[in-house]
Amino acid sequence: MAAKKATKKKVVKKKITPKISKKINKKPNKKVVKQTSPKRQLTKATRMARATKRKIRIVLNNILFFAVAMLIFLVLYSASGSIIYQNFFMLLTICAGVIVLAFLIVLLIFMLLRLLNK
Repeated sequence: MAAKKATKKKVVKKKITPKISKKINKKPNKKVVKQTSPKRQLTKATRMARATKRKIRIVLNNILFFAVAMLIFLVLYSASGSIIYQNFFMLLTICAGVIVLAFLIVLLIFMLLRLLNK
């Protein structure tokens, strides 16, 4: 008698776990190495000279801008017919002229400082 034994299969219950999204950080395989050139240390005098050059350039740009604005306001003053517009453009012309004079004084001071540093 060949009796077969009934084998019971064990049922394994899987635990239900919430899905967690994994953040994958992809990093490049090779490291990028930046080569820096050796920097020369500047003396205090050369740093000041560069700074004054930059400041002089800014002052010159402002003088040019306000001088052109003053000329435009002067042309508009002479071309306007109404007394209100004439007064308004004359006021703007005077304001732009004062600003140009202020920048000229600043320019002279920078030039004087530049001459004294040499």
